[in-house]
Amino acid sequence: TRRRHPLAMRGTVTEGIQAEIDLTARLRAAADMVIDTSDLPPPELRQVVEMRFGPGRGHVGEGLTVALMSFAFPAGLPREADMVFDARFLRNPYYDPDLSVRTGLEADVAAYVAADPDYRRFLDQIAAMLDLVLPRFVREGKKYATIAIGCSGGRHRSVTLVEALATHLATRPHNDSHIDKAIAPSDVQSDTVESDMADGGADMTGAWSVIVMHRELARQGRSSWRWASRPKEHAADAAEGQYSS
Repeated sequence: TRRRHPLAMRGTVTEGIQAEIDLTARLRAAADMVIDTSDLPPPELRQVVEMRFGPGRGHVGEGLTVALMSFAFPAGLPREADMVFDARFLRNPYYDPDLSVRTGLEADVAAYVAADPDYRRFLDQIAAMLDLVLPRFVREGKKYATIAIGCSGGRHRSVTLVEALATHLATRPHNDSHIDKAIAPSDVQSDTVESDMADGGADMTGAWSVIVMHRELARQGRSSWRWASRPKEHAADAAEGQYSS
């Protein structure tokens, strides 16, 4: 409100915003991706742009990039989420005075959450769901998938689960001989790949990379964004320090 909107020099700000929306509608419709910055603090926006448009991105051989995100339900659902899971039924470290101000990145907090009798079953079922759908995302040619897990504050339970899932997805064994075929879009896949997947013989874990993002921690100035597993082609570059989180 300190400056006049350039498309509403004689009207209201609302009119200017609507004119801008109308003017850019065709561009938005033609875009491959739209980033909603409403809930993104500047560090997270930079990381999202780097993840999707940084050096070496966009090659078919890179396959799928999976973003695992923790968040707080009261702060709103992540708009970019493809799948959302609710961890608010698990025991909450917030009510333990020794753990309340800490986060799920710390071992004591993670152990407290994991001690809930339903934690392991919940984690295993999410992991099983991802093991089912991620290979299909790869097969369809999908390039990005955001898996969001929420709790009340976005600091304890959701963070613990995201870290555990990151370990699961990043450490599963894979068969490199299937990766190059498996990451091709479905309309150019061979009959061999189709039959391999039908038989459960093609483990395509290597066809995706994993990023960890903790939204509420980022909003509090704690940058915890990182690659849990990097794109296969750039592992050597990462080892030389060409990537940073």
